[in-house]
Amino acid sequence: MKQSMITALALMLGAAQANAAINVVVRSDYYNNSKYTNTSNADVAGSSVLAPAVARLNFSTTLGDAKIYTGLNFRSFDTATST
Repeated sequence: MKQSMITALALMLGAAQANAAINVVVRSDYYNNSKYTNTSNADVAGSSVLAPAVARLNFSTTLGDAKIYTGLNFRSFDTATST
């Protein structure tokens, strides 16, 4: 974690000098399962889940004619659900 913070700080300092862009992307996904009746005529209750998906730091800059895009995943979540 300490290495990630040092890298992020270095990118932010470089961005201020190079007129680059830094942004943070945080996304959560909403899963909704409606109430239904199964094959044995029993009611199965519905459920809703707000699951975190990704937290990412993006960095972009222009160096000469080249555009450079890079990113650092702070956290990647497995959103697979089992039933």
